Amino acid sequence: MSRRGLSSDNRVEPGTVGGPAHRAMQSGVRLLMVGSTTSIEHPDSIRARFDRTRLLDALLEATHCASMAIIAPQAPHKSIAAMKVELEIRWRIGPDEAEDVDPLLFRLLDAVQQGDNLRAAARRTGVSYRHAWGLLRHWEEQFGAGLVLLERGRGASILPLGQRLLAAAQRAGGRLAPTLQSLAAELEHDLIRMTDAAHPVRISASHDVALQRLVGRLNEQAPPRFNLQHRGSVESLRHLAAGRCEIAGFHVPTEPTMEHIHAEFRRLAPAGQFEIVHFACRRQGLILPRDNPDRVRGLTDLAERRLPFVNRQPGSGTRLLFDALLGDEGIAADRIVGYECEEFTHQAVAAMVASERARVGFGIANAASDFGLHFIPLATEDYLLAWPRSAIGSDWHDALKRILADHEAMAALGQLPGYDFQAAGEAGSLARR
Repeated sequence: MSRRGLSSDNRVEPGTVGGPAHRAMQSGVRLLMVGSTTSIEHPDSIRARFDRTRLLDALLEATHCASMAIIAPQAPHKSIAAMKVELEIRWRIGPDEAEDVDPLLFRLLDAVQQGDNLRAAARRTGVSYRHAWGLLRHWEEQFGAGLVLLERGRGASILPLGQRLLAAAQRAGGRLAPTLQSLAAELEHDLIRMTDAAHPVRISASHDVALQRLVGRLNEQAPPRFNLQHRGSVESLRHLAAGRCEIAGFHVPTEPTMEHIHAEFRRLAPAGQFEIVHFACRRQGLILPRDNPDRVRGLTDLAERRLPFVNRQPGSGTRLLFDALLGDEGIAADRIVGYECEEFTHQAVAAMVASERARVGFGIANAASDFGLHFIPLATEDYLLAWPRSAIGSDWHDALKRILADHEAMAALGQLPGYDFQAAGEAGSLARR
């Protein structure tokens, strides 16, 4: 049976770097600001030169391979109040002059890793087989190493370089995307403050993909505009109490044994000052490699087998929940290898597991599903929204309550694994259970 790469002289067998003689590779980080008429390249672009033999590890340092763009799609004479700021990760890689990497490359690699042959991967990503084949071959030639192995009768399989490249992209997205979204929201708010336009409604909230979709739906409607910034649950409520946002998003476990977490949130959001509304119910648990090769069943296995773990940052609702679950099991934090290894989003945790930088993470079911990972549910929690009672009856309050009560609108958020929106819009509570 023949084994062939997209280009025979670029083929890499598993476990090797392979390819022709060493060639220096270079990647750069550029910050671009693109407006209606402006394109400015940062004068201090960071460049790092490394041999291809070290490329696999270097690619995992995503900040050396990604560039960010601030995009403000705005007509030259349009009011600044209508401006939307978007920040995106963009890859540029090349031997001398760095070349833009089409994001399609990562989508193709992901499809192949999920088990598609190249023709099916092309179909899934919406391009022709010829285009997909040409894109992969181009970057194999650039790297001097194979990304995908084609086997007649067996389809396609991703090679080590392709795996590491995809893992780096996933880690970059999981780690940087929420930060860029928050920074974009801050920039939008600052730009609008420079005018007499109505300020957007500021939301400080624990990172949640469903909430991002909800805000997107709200902003498709008539003003006011909603501006989402990601923070931990505790910090979000502190921002609300200090008047630094109009809405806070946070999550609390439903288990009666977690009363101390409810008490902390009651202190931060007294019922007499704030209206609390239910947004979603979601599941949290252990995120593990596909098919759970370590046969983990719960937290006890994590501690006894000393499996490398990736945690969430202090102050996040997920960290509070994980610590509480450890306490319920009588497991000391110092028994968890990697307890101090922290990420700031569920997607970043899942990306660490997917890239084999950790064997176990803790997060929501949807993040595990996004990366094709195994998930063991350990807790159910309510994601709640809070705002000052003085806001009741305002335009933005009524717009938000309407969409939360609209079952069709909530269903349009998509079928997210581990989510339930049936109670959306109903009164939430932090009362003692």
